[in-house]
Amino acid sequence: MKMTKLIMTSRKTVNPGSAPNTPPRRTGGFTLMELMVSISIMSVIMLAFGGLLTQANQVVTDGERRMRSDAAASAISRIIRKDIRQATKNGFLRLGKNVFVIVTAGQTESSFSNVTGDGSVVIYGWDENSNVLYRKVLVLSKNAPVDSNPDDGNDEEIVDCLVWNDGTGKRGMNLAELQVLSDAKMGELIDYMVKPPDNMRYPPNTLLQVTKTSWMVLAGGCTGLQIAHQAPGESDWKEGSPATYTRHNQTSWPTAIKFRFTLQPKSIVGAVIADDGGAAEYEIICPIGH
Repeated sequence: MKMTKLIMTSRKTVNPGSAPNTPPRRTGGFTLMELMVSISIMSVIMLAFGGLLTQANQVVTDGERRMRSDAAASAISRIIRKDIRQATKNGFLRLGKNVFVIVTAGQTESSFSNVTGDGSVVIYGWDENSNVLYRKVLVLSKNAPVDSNPDDGNDEEIVDCLVWNDGTGKRGMNLAELQVLSDAKMGELIDYMVKPPDNMRYPPNTLLQVTKTSWMVLAGGCTGLQIAHQAPGESDWKEGSPATYTRHNQTSWPTAIKFRFTLQPKSIVGAVIADDGGAAEYEIICPIGH
């Protein structure tokens, strides 16, 4: 009988999760070095993104500011052009460096009463103390109310009507009466009208301040106004000493007027407001008699 020799061999039981030659696996988390690198990268990304966001916001703000400033200048342009289209050479024209006066013809209503006139005197000026570009309209009407008793403390006069003292007392003047004035009388009248209000402030302290001075703010924050003109047959623009033109020298009237003004931050026309930012310069050219 053959004997089968059994050879007993011993086997080591190996735990699959703890093999001797396999390094231990990391179950999660970052090393300190990895965290520092990640934070550095994120900081660079955030700084770059923040810079781009700031630049984009500045571009949008500048664009909105310029749009509002352009809207303000456009509104001023429409007002000036309308006045000059209604100008009559049977009245007068006064040109100065910072002032422009012209007579218009056509039905004109008072802003503060029911008075209606057949024309008006329109004054544009710039007050350097308050940086206000303003417009003043005086209605030409014989029915303009006047203060019949100036000593009683009740001012009955409507300030947006032209009231003139003809030697016999104060009364309203219509367009026909204005046209027949001599050049000397017209000069006196112009000098009387173009004087800026002593209490020019913007914004006004009270509504009474506006109604008692009859001026209207075209723009606040206006740092300059220059008025130039073209003489007949010439192409160059002229600025300089004041000049007055009346119905007695209609052929020498300028053919065009140029308004140049600068709007600074917070320029206002009606409800149009320009935020803080750089100044913008505008030019408005208007032909006379067209």
